[in-house]
Amino acid sequence: MKRPSGGAAAVVAGPPRPFVPAEHEGRLRRLLVALRRERLDGALIAGPVSRLYYTGLDTSSGLLWVDV
Repeated sequence: MKRPSGGAAAVVAGPPRPFVPAEHEGRLRRLLVALRRERLDGALIAGPVSRLYYTGLDTSSGLLWVDV
């Protein structure tokens, strides 16, 4: 997910999500903190439950790359 300047999470347009955008932004922010703490370049999220958790999109397939 590409972040706008200032470090805020990008808002992704698309279908309705089960939570408000701030909920997903907080989840991504906590993930980014953990990735930086472990000195990782990013995370590849493959599981459907995890993709739903971080994006709010209920998809049957796909990958989510979170870049630090």
